Amino acid sequence: MMTKVLTANHPTDAHLAVGFLESHGIKAVVQGAALFSARGEVPVTPDTLPSVWVENEADAARARQLLDDANATP
Repeated sequence: MMTKVLTANHPTDAHLAVGFLESHGIKAVVQGAALFSARGEVPVTPDTLPSVWVENEADAARARQLLDDANATP
């Protein structure tokens, strides 16, 4: 079962996060990137923003920690 680990503001950010996670051995995918082009026609909510999902639920906590650590680095 896939688990959401990040809601991004832009599809590029989501794809960069997937690449980062995959470089650490965590399989991940971007969902919702196609909705980004419909901005203005659909409301912008966490449900309509691009998101990053890990394929293995057991990797979710590690993925979140890696992303948090990467974002905390100045």
